Amino acid sequence: MLYKFLDHKVYSFDPEVRKKAARLVSQYLHVLPRITDKVDSFCEHFRGESVLGVHIRSTDQFIDGHFQGQSLCPYRYLDLIDEAVSQNQHTKIFAASDSQPLIELLRDNFRNLITYDCTRSPDNRALHLTDEFVGYQIGEDVLVESLILSRCQSFIASPSNVSTMGTFWNPDLPFVAAMKGILKYEPGL
Repeated sequence: MLYKFLDHKVYSFDPEVRKKAARLVSQYLHVLPRITDKVDSFCEHFRGESVLGVHIRSTDQFIDGHFQGQSLCPYRYLDLIDEAVSQNQHTKIFAASDSQPLIELLRDNFRNLITYDCTRSPDNRALHLTDEFVGYQIGEDVLVESLILSRCQSFIASPSNVSTMGTFWNPDLPFVAAMKGILKYEPGL
């Protein structure tokens, strides 16, 4: 049941979809304690802070120097972050991305940026499409970042499975869809 539900690539973040998915995820997915310990340890350093989570999908959407498919120009995220920080008085920004250059762009623009130390592409090549990186470690890193995103006070979500899972781990998480107005919920998915 869960695999059929998740196979639809639901990037809609529709509240009813999130609630149903959260119920299925909590019933069928059980995160190992060593993973939740990593998440707890990371989040402990920022207890009491108001943290904005940001996920930017990048590498598998970057082809021949241009963003393709369901992705935004990275500079659009800077505007979304500025708006969210000013509206919600966030004291920290947690950024998750598969791209080290994007993380550096965010660091150059936000002094209160925090990141989880994980595997990222140094050159915008998709990590899962090369033989240079260990698949298990990539998967663990993505899981940890998704769980950290779910613990933020609000969230800027890109259309990706990482962002989607962040909202499934925490269906009450306030968020802004980065592609709002570009992608929309299609009933029947």
